Amino acid sequence: MDRVYQDRRMLKWLPFEALPEQGHYLKAVFDHFEYLQKPTLSSDQYDYLNQRALEAFHFQETVKVEVYHQGKMVIYEGTITKLDEHQRMMRINGFMVPFDDLINIC
Repeated sequence: MDRVYQDRRMLKWLPFEALPEQGHYLKAVFDHFEYLQKPTLSSDQYDYLNQRALEAFHFQETVKVEVYHQGKMVIYEGTITKLDEHQRMMRINGFMVPFDDLINIC
């Protein structure tokens, strides 16, 4: 009576996507679970981020920049090549990052 269980792998999940509308609805529900609220930063934290960005730009250090973008945290790594105070943006490895979306600079 030693039977080995053979898993059906992804085949067992196919009934959950039988209707196209249901698949879109489930994707929307799962995307909503992953959505994060933007953290609020104090004025001291904004001052620190400003100072750290100026330091990294001046010394051309490699930094990791944590950014809030559309409900998710995105991390860019590289050197800051441009700081634009008028548009309140910085360029890191070709990506333009708004100052208002900065969360952390390491």
